[in-house]
Amino acid sequence: MTHRLIIYHQSYASTVGRFKSPSLGDTISPAFHGCTVGPGSVQSSRMPGGRGSNTPTAPGWTAGIGESAKPQVDRPINETFTMGFRGDNVLHKNHFRKDWQRRVKTWFDQPGAKKRRRNARQAKAAAAGVRPTSLLRPAVRCQTVRYNRRIRAGRGFTSAELASAGIRRKEALSIGIPYDHRRRNKSEEGVSINVERLKAYKERLIIFPKNAKKPGKGDSTDLSAATTQDVSGPLPLPSGTQPEAPRAITSEELQFNAFRALRQARAAQRQAGVWKARKQKKEEEDAAKKK
Repeated sequence: MTHRLIIYHQSYASTVGRFKSPSLGDTISPAFHGCTVGPGSVQSSRMPGGRGSNTPTAPGWTAGIGESAKPQVDRPINETFTMGFRGDNVLHKNHFRKDWQRRVKTWFDQPGAKKRRRNARQAKAAAAGVRPTSLLRPAVRCQTVRYNRRIRAGRGFTSAELASAGIRRKEALSIGIPYDHRRRNKSEEGVSINVERLKAYKERLIIFPKNAKKPGKGDSTDLSAATTQDVSGPLPLPSGTQPEAPRAITSEELQFNAFRALRQARAAQRQAGVWKARKQKKEEEDAAKKK
C-alpha cells in the first residue's frame, strides 16, 4: 500500500539554504514540492531527476511508515564523474577499426636469431685467428662508498701505468691496449694491479712482423704452429677483497668505536679552520701577557 504525502512550502521555494520541517523534524531541501511516501522509500514527483526524468537527482529524504524521515544524499545536479587515463585503467571509447590482426609483430624467430648471432660470432673469431676478440681493459674500483669494494673493467690505462709496464702510448692501441687520459691513479695498489696486468698480457702477446724476413723491434721471431696456436684464456679481473684466515679478536679491536672515529675525523676536517684560528688567538694572548 502506498500513501501520498504532499508538502507545500512555496514561501521557501526561492529561499537559498535548507529549512526545518515542523511536522517531520528533519532537514528537507527547498527543491521539494511533493513526494510519495512508501514503506521504506520515497520518490520525488516534481523535482528534477524524479519519476520520468533522466536528469541527475537532487538531495532527498526517505521515510518508511512509522519511521522518522532520514536525509538521503544523492548525486548533485549537473555533476559528472569521469575517470582519467592515469595508471592501469580501462581505455574508454577505444576505436580498433583497423585490421590489427594483420599488423601484429611476431617474434617466432627468436631462437633462430640467437643461433645466427652465435654462428656469426664464431665465424668472426675464426677469421680473426688467434688475435684477442676485444681490447684489454684495466681493473678499476666501482664508484661511491657503497660499491667501491667491487672491481670492474675500466676504459683505458693511464700514462703512468703504461710507462711502468714499458709501453709507449702510441703503440698501446696498436697492440690492443687502450689509453685513457681522464683516469687518475688514486693509490699505489691500483697502479701495481694494472701494471701486473699489462706485463702478463705482454708476455702472452705474439706480434706478427709485416715482413717475415725483416722483423721489427718487438716482433715475434718464433712463428711456428705450436707457438701461434697456443691460445691462453682471458685475463680475469682480480678479486676486490683478499680473504683473511680466521683469528681471535684483539682487545684493541674490542675497544675501538668505528662510529666515534668517523665522527671525530669528520669534525677535524670541518673545524680545522676554527681550531687553527682559536689556537692562534690563544698564542697571541699568551704572548701579550708575557710582555
